[in-house]
Amino acid sequence: MRDPVLPIRVVVYTIWALGAAALAWIALTLHFDAVDFDAASLVQVLEPAMNIAVLVGLGVITLGRLEERWKRAIALDYLHELRSIAHVVDMHQLTKDPYRRALPATASSPGETLQGPLLERYLDYCSEMLSLTGKLAALFAQSCRDPEVVAGAGDIEQLTTALSRKIWQKIMAFSRSEDVPATKPTLVRDLA
Repeated sequence: MRDPVLPIRVVVYTIWALGAAALAWIALTLHFDAVDFDAASLVQVLEPAMNIAVLVGLGVITLGRLEERWKRAIALDYLHELRSIAHVVDMHQLTKDPYRRALPATASSPGETLQGPLLERYLDYCSEMLSLTGKLAALFAQSCRDPEVVAGAGDIEQLTTALSRKIWQKIMAFSRSEDVPATKPTLVRDLA
């Protein structure tokens, strides 16, 4: 996102060069020998030059912002995909509730495919995926200094942090559960 978009830059520099060439053409084609240098004729000479200068300036500014808007649109599209990924991760772990065993199953209850330590590990992986999604959003904010992109990346980081916190509450509930033994991280087991 930091690299310039060469086609847009080429168009900007071309318009700038064409504008400078038009100003030079106006300056070279004017015949100063028949012009009286009073205020009215000076205004008639300077008016076209000022109009061209203003139009070239507006064109350069507009096209310069076109590159910025194009980069912003791409970054916001990527951030939208990251937000969608975070919601998909959240959606897939919604039925993985530690208190579900204590409740009677209904006809519309989803089947339990993971139990015990495997379910706890699955939730841990979901938390890690959310963390990675938030970090990818932060990388977009780092590479693009656009305020909208930075705000969008911050929103995704807050979303993934909140969703990860919710998952960790489930993991802690598994750890406190009497019927499911708590699993210790490998590093703690090796040190003990």
